[in-house]
Amino acid sequence: MLCFFITLLKEEIENNNNKDVNEAIGILTNMQKGIFVVHLFILQKVFTMINILSNQLQSKTATLGNAVNVIKSVIKSFEDLRNPVVFSQMWKEILQFCENHNLTIEKPFQSCKRKSLQAKSLSSFVMSTITSAQYNTPEELEESKEDYFRYHAYFPILDCIIENMNKRVTLESLEMATSIDNFFKLDFELSTYFIDHYKDLLSISVDLLKAEMIVAKNVIIKTYGLQKN
Repeated sequence: MLCFFITLLKEEIENNNNKDVNEAIGILTNMQKGIFVVHLFILQKVFTMINILSNQLQSKTATLGNAVNVIKSVIKSFEDLRNPVVFSQMWKEILQFCENHNLTIEKPFQSCKRKSLQAKSLSSFVMSTITSAQYNTPEELEESKEDYFRYHAYFPILDCIIENMNKRVTLESLEMATSIDNFFKLDFELSTYFIDHYKDLLSISVDLLKAEMIVAKNVIIKTYGLQKN
């Protein structure tokens, strides 16, 4: 796809038919930079994962229980991606792509060589994500291109996604979603988290509700010949 756009932009520039040529030159210049290719590969892997979650949540047959399992799986998949081995495999693909299309990868110029230090206010905390200080290496000036993009592009992007997904989808919300899903299945024991949360607000008799759920489930089984599970 990238090759297609590069070819299209080159044709636009060569034809030089309209005032958009200068804009096309600028876009082409950025697209041919190694840093653009690196981020493109990273985002392609990220969006592939996100697309799976998006499709599942939009499915007409989706249930809260299934959604919870997919969300947990996607978060775990991002956590598994966050290791040097996975990036090294991606890096080989990036280098091969650049070689095939005559592109070069260079580290961005860094005018400030001073090592970043972690804020003193964070020194007494166990950090759940990487801070900028931890992206520095002992020999920062001699770090390889692979190391640079691993610490300054790959890890930060994954950290941001993992942290925000965990913020938006808490353990309590996942447990509530699973409990509601089991409530619709008329499984009293596995839906107690949902029931206990609202029983006082709605003045519900738990014993009466349990009896009604059992009777309703047995009626469905009797009428449609469904299994109890």
